[in-house]
Amino acid sequence: MKPWKKHILFFLGISFFSGIFIWLSGIIPLTASSGHWDITKWFLSIGMKRSVETYTIGKSVPELGRPWMIQKGAGHYEIGCRQCHGAPGDKDSLFGNELTPNAPWLPSQIHKWEPDELFRIVKHGVKFTGMPAWAALQRNDEVWAMVSFLRSMPNLSGPEYEKMATILRSGFTNPDYQENAGKLPVLQSCANCHGMTGNGRETSAFPKLAGQNLKYLEHSLKAYAKDERHSGPMELMAASLKKEEVRKLSLYFSKQKRISPSPSHHLVLEGALSEAIKRGADIAHKGIPQQRVASCVACHGPHLDDRRMNPHFPNLSGQFADYIALQLKLFLKNKRGGTKYANVMHKALFEMTPQQMRDVALYYESLTLEKSDP
Repeated sequence: MKPWKKHILFFLGISFFSGIFIWLSGIIPLTASSGHWDITKWFLSIGMKRSVETYTIGKSVPELGRPWMIQKGAGHYEIGCRQCHGAPGDKDSLFGNELTPNAPWLPSQIHKWEPDELFRIVKHGVKFTGMPAWAALQRNDEVWAMVSFLRSMPNLSGPEYEKMATILRSGFTNPDYQENAGKLPVLQSCANCHGMTGNGRETSAFPKLAGQNLKYLEHSLKAYAKDERHSGPMELMAASLKKEEVRKLSLYFSKQKRISPSPSHHLVLEGALSEAIKRGADIAHKGIPQQRVASCVACHGPHLDDRRMNPHFPNLSGQFADYIALQLKLFLKNKRGGTKYANVMHKALFEMTPQQMRDVALYYESLTLEKSDP
């Protein structure tokens, strides 16, 4: 063997074993406080960006920007993202700056990513960072709601964000809520999305809990905590609750009065909307035998006497139509999960069309409004 080849082999051997020694010796600091070398930052940044771009090739993007989607994303962002990534009006994030790599300050950097790329990052997270995957991978709708909010965030002022993300800073007060929140601090987290009286917010971003069956609320929270009902934010919230907190929260919301949606939420009950409600009422009361779709009223009302309802089933009267329609679609795709009774819905829907789901949802939403009329 020629001398120069021996020199090369010797050099490669020394380099290999030196690398193994350094790797196993533990002398390379892995502390977050030491940060990354510039070359490491560049390497990881390029690798992450190229990976996201590659895995979003051909990814379709649904309609974004609807008010309820933006508000839903804002509520979820407040709970799980603001601490690291900041929000409009915030100055800095000490917590995010202590991560390695540092968590990006999203209000000023979100424009660097396309919607499909944001979806990929939010849903699947990023390895070697503090960015987790979405807690419920079945719920693409929740991830798209977050993307919808993120795209709108740079246009929000601090006060606009606060009003959208949390009801507690909106100036509204409620005596019953104030009394119970003092005894049950976790109620504040629930109120941010579901409202102080459990009647939701100004959009259909979050469901109404007011007047809901006590057992249904309790069992739903337990299902979230066990990953049997799927929702990223709700699974994390429910898993942190103590048994006594589950009981008290369920009791509080079940005792609240469910009110009609605000007038701005409804179109006038005439024309096409009125016909849709009539079709929905027909399906709810009679089902669609030729499509093997069961009726709804036996389980979900309306009943003149709510005591006839199975307490483990939700009362849908006055619930937001958009929310009901979304749950039906999730059931149809087997993406929702739920309590031990959830499998009943998989059979009940079977061949229901999106329009029929919408009609039924509009019918149930209209019930409280109709009852409130003189």
